[in-house]
Amino acid sequence: QYLYWMNKSADQKNLRAHFHLGIFYKDSQAYINYEKAEKHLKYVADAGNAEAQLLLGKMYKDGLGTKQNYQKAREYLQKSADQGNAEAAFLTATLYALGQGGAQNYQIAYTYAKKCEDNQDNPLIKLLESKIKQK
Repeated sequence: QYLYWMNKSADQKNLRAHFHLGIFYKDSQAYINYEKAEKHLKYVADAGNAEAQLLLGKMYKDGLGTKQNYQKAREYLQKSADQGNAEAAFLTATLYALGQGGAQNYQIAYTYAKKCEDNQDNPLIKLLESKIKQK
């Protein structure tokens, strides 16, 4: 019955229902369906939800139920990071540092790495500082 009512609610464009269905289909052991998870999370992510953007970006980055797509991963992770999500900031910094999903850019990677919660002794920041100095 949970799925019935959540789908009914999602059919009425309820963002929370789409979000919960996305997580359900992504993480539920008995009902994993990455195609449905992507559909529901994309709906919420495109509406501006930072958590859905993070989850969708990670799906694209890891190729979870979809073809690995670093460009889409960077797009959604960056949107989430721009809203203050520290995990998304770290992943965005990593993608820019490695040149995955677009051009390699240590300066942009450094900017996102500084947005991470634990940036005091963050080895990524130290690495990026050394890469920027080398240029």
